[in-house]
This record gives sequence, C-alpha cells and structure tokens, in this order.
Amino acid sequence: MTRRLPPLNALKAFEAAARHLSFTLAAEELHVTQAAVSHQVKSLEDHLGFPLFERKVRALGLTAQGAQYLPDVSRALDTIADATARLAPDDPSSGVLTVSTAPSFLSRWLIPKMMDWQETHPEIELRVTSTVKLANFASDDVDVAIRYGRGDWPHLVAERLFSEETFPVCSPDYLERNPSIREPKDLLNGTLIHIAIWSDSWQLWLRAAGVEGAETKKGLVFDTVDDALRAAAQGLGVALGRQQLVDDDLASGRLVQPFDISVPVDYAHYLVYPEGALNRPKVKAFRDWVFKRANPERSDDGLRN
Repeated sequence: MTRRLPPLNALKAFEAAARHLSFTLAAEELHVTQAAVSHQVKSLEDHLGFPLFERKVRALGLTAQGAQYLPDVSRALDTIADATARLAPDDPSSGVLTVSTAPSFLSRWLIPKMMDWQETHPEIELRVTSTVKLANFASDDVDVAIRYGRGDWPHLVAERLFSEETFPVCSPDYLERNPSIREPKDLLNGTLIHIAIWSDSWQLWLRAAGVEGAETKKGLVFDTVDDALRAAAQGLGVALGRQQLVDDDLASGRLVQPFDISVPVDYAHYLVYPEGALNRPKVKAFRDWVFKRANPERSDDGLRN
C-alpha cells in the first residue's frame, strides 16, 4: 500500500504554528525563518487541497480542518520521536538526559539539588535547557520537562511534583525599616512586588487574609519569579513566594514571612514527558530521583494527573 504522506518538515511547521497560533513563535521554536514556516505550511495546504489557517491582519486562527488535523499530527510526531529514542542504544548506566524547565525553577529548586543527582547518577550527564517556552518533544530533542500549570497538556503524561501555596516574603531589613507592618492591610502602605504572569496573586492573598477591595496595582513588576524574589531579598518590597521556590531563602534568613498566612494555588509544577518515555532507563532514573527530592517523605510513585 502506498501511503499519501506530506513532507515531514511541512507537518512540523504546521504543528508548531498551530500550537502557538503564530508563525513567528513557530519559527523561533524550529530555528528557521518565519518565511520558511509560512512556505512549509502553504505547501502542506496545497498538498491537502484546503486551508489549515485563517490568516487575519493581527491574528492567526485554525480552520475547522486545521483544528481537526492538529491533535493527530501532534500525536504522530510524538510517536515518531519516541520510537526513534527507543531505537537508539540506551544504556541505563550512561548517556545524556535533556531536561527542559523554566529559569526560576532551575535556579531555585533544581540547581541546589543537582549535586545529589551527580553523586547518585554519575553515569548520566544532565543537559538542562532553561526556557519559559513549552518544550516540543517531537522537535526540541528534550527527554523530559518540568512545567508550571494545571497538568492538562494533550497527549503527554503529567505528574504533579508538589502542591503549592503562596505567601508574602521580604527581607529582614525591610521589616526593620517598616515597623508599622503589623497586620496584612499594612502591606499596602509599602511596596508590593508583582510577577507579571501572576497579576491577580496579591488580590487573592489579601482577600484570604481578610483585606477586601484593596488597590494592588502599584509597586514593582518583574517578568520572572526569580527576579521578584531577588528584589525582595534586596529589601525593595514584599513579594509573594511559592514554598518550594523560597525554602532556601527562608532557611538562610535572606527572606522572612511577615505573616503566617498561606493561600493554595491552582497551578503546580509537573514532571511532563511523552507516553512510553519511562521505558527509557535514563528518563525513569530522573523521574524517580526528582520525585524523591520533591517528596522525600513519600515512598510511592508520586502524583499522576
């Protein structure tokens, strides 16, 4: 039987552009030009005989056929990548393991624990890519990722590393310079440090602390968690920390909690990988290690979403 298959590069370009709904972001992910992505998508549309995208002035959308095509193409690319990985020799006592994670999680949680990884798995070289973009397991040469979200990534296994809560943190010096901070509402008289992607976090925490209708827009805004917490440690204001990301700062005294009020958050950090990836010994070794470090008191297999 002769298969009627479009070119693989065209499928990769379509899948990336459809996930991002952007030719520009797809080009960045695939390390090609935007024109190349556009050309590949057009060639695929010509091959199929119908459009996959609705091209608007400032937006890109999927046609009904494109939306129907995307999940099958994503699944097929993941299957190809996984099959290729299984075919390659995979000695459990050697090799390179590529992990993708966000910069803040890398610097505040993973790096402080990597000496333990080196001591327990000296035969496996860890290669870490630090990015806020979601890893594409089909094209990015990534074995496993640590992502922050709700664990609902299609066609991937997502295992929750730990539940998280948010609470205010600041430097001891900031509290000394602001002795009037005695209850949660007093924080509004100082400087609130915001993280751009968590724009409503202060409102949620203050409401839980009994402060209703507070104006929280003013203050310092940072793009990353790491920058916000570093600013707080420098005495610039009060930030909202996540337990797993501020443990070391609290233990060292660089940061303190002005109030013992924590609010659970819907999002969490997840270990994410394609179906079947645990058949590869290096991935299984990392998965077991990271869950042991994330939940040292647990003896089971962690939490699967």
